[in-house]
Amino acid sequence: MDVTIAICTWNRALSLTDTLEILTTVRIPRGIVWECLIVNNNCTDTTDEVIAGFTHRLPIRRLFEPIAGVARARNLAIRNARGELILFLDDDERADPEWIAAYLEAAKRWPPAMYFGGKIEPRYLSEPPAYVIANFEALGGLFGLRDFGLTQRFFRDGEAPYGGNMAVRRKAFAGLAFDENLGHHHAERVMGEETQFFDELNRRHEQGVWVPEAKVRHQVPPENLTAEGIYRHFFTHGRTVVRRNDTSRTWILGLPKPLARMCCGVAHRLVAFGRRVGTTRWVILHARCATWEGMLTEVEAESAEGRAKFAEAGR
Repeated sequence: MDVTIAICTWNRALSLTDTLEILTTVRIPRGIVWECLIVNNNCTDTTDEVIAGFTHRLPIRRLFEPIAGVARARNLAIRNARGELILFLDDDERADPEWIAAYLEAAKRWPPAMYFGGKIEPRYLSEPPAYVIANFEALGGLFGLRDFGLTQRFFRDGEAPYGGNMAVRRKAFAGLAFDENLGHHHAERVMGEETQFFDELNRRHEQGVWVPEAKVRHQVPPENLTAEGIYRHFFTHGRTVVRRNDTSRTWILGLPKPLARMCCGVAHRLVAFGRRVGTTRWVILHARCATWEGMLTEVEAESAEGRAKFAEAGR
């Protein structure tokens, strides 16, 4: 088999319907054999009914992962994939008609490459507010956006695909998987499982290729465009930084805890002032403060867990 498409989902029946409907229109190159694995990550909505409704329109196999975690769900898909090239698509994205063909062409054109990533564009469900538009570049991660230009090329240092639009040769997973301590675990929001995975491939001197023709559009709900949505995303980013042990340049963790919290309090007051006077510059400080607080919270949680394990071992 040539291609496996892996979609991991949790309680997004409506957006999954949209994703699969668009997938029925994607062009499949002549002679290609493919499958679509959908991993139900213990959904409690009508996801299974949605999957069943597409079984006569797409070559679907349904898998079930009862334990929460997108990394765990992706690892299940990998273990069951039959395709030589595995394409990952999120359940809230619309694939371009040439999405599959673009990845297949790139895999053929760049035989040394083990992984590939494509462009992710926003699909807003409501008009973005002025403070989002003014800080679009800084907020790209909030929308899951990826764009490294119009030319196919090897990824440079610091570049990697995002999980919602990536392709990996199946042989790259020999002895390697997504870190299940990272990634969203249903309502517990942590990121970074794909970044960790590509970092490990790079340490093994494997190469990846940017494929701008492999485009998808990512759904951006209105709640992600609010101050609260921005805070939630960057708080999660801060937690992820700590879990990935990527804190070497993070000055706030070197401060005494009371002083660090005081810095966050000052930042919050500056953000509130900026919003009152109508500037859009508050967004950057708001995101930075959320990142700090996410890091501090994760460090405290890890310390509490470590103390609990130590106490348990001493009993």
